[in-house]
Amino acid sequence: MSCGSGVGDIEDVVGRVHSIESLSCTDGPGNRFMVFLQGCNLRCVYCQNPDTWETEDKDPEKRKRVDEVLAKIKSCVPYLKPHNGGITVSGGEPMLQGKFLSELFKKVKELGITTCVDTAGITPKENWDMVLPYTDFVLYCPKAFTPQGYHKITKTPKSNFTLSQEFANQVAQRNIKMWLRFVLVPGYTDNEEEIDKLIEFCTAHKHHLAQVELLPYHTLGVSKYQELGITYPLKDVEPPSKELTGHVVARLKEAGIDVLLSQ
Repeated sequence: MSCGSGVGDIEDVVGRVHSIESLSCTDGPGNRFMVFLQGCNLRCVYCQNPDTWETEDKDPEKRKRVDEVLAKIKSCVPYLKPHNGGITVSGGEPMLQGKFLSELFKKVKELGITTCVDTAGITPKENWDMVLPYTDFVLYCPKAFTPQGYHKITKTPKSNFTLSQEFANQVAQRNIKMWLRFVLVPGYTDNEEEIDKLIEFCTAHKHHLAQVELLPYHTLGVSKYQELGITYPLKDVEPPSKELTGHVVARLKEAGIDVLLSQ
């Protein structure tokens, strides 16, 4: 069996699946069937899902074939078809499992529903070529819009910032609709330079930018860190004030950018 990358028939393509949710209405257009893949190569300081980080195959129950996941999706198709609904695959970083994701998306499109990947884009470029041809929407989480901000949040080399921007450009070149999510974190992404660069990005990508979503930082994921015995990196950081959030929303609107404020 191949796991995520490799060759073989659909019955042989196996992915590491963390969990499945049958219905979401906040992760792309319409109703979405959610698949969360296991494994991530970033360690974002505000991550809500540290239980998805591990990339090793330690739990055989997480190994699922494409046809196993597809069978669960098929029963939900009537609820997913209206309003461009479909499947959203998140993580972890789902595009690390390029072969599994591409094969799943191929089969999902045959069901007449849309495909969406929730990603930071920090994966081998060959995975982009595997997945993006079968992707209708990209839920893009850029983490930050400056190299220093990116490093501070992800704890990875600043070169990953460049790779993230290259990924966004690839999405644009392929004319795939993008849903941008920007997390507003006091002391990390709330400075004027970050907001300036956010506006520049949105303006440059406006032809394929379907949605800009501003997510004020929250602490709902802290309990998972406690359960895993991991120190939460932002334990002393408070959510942004209404005044700060309102300022960022106002700046975006002044630049002609429609923004969805998540609560």
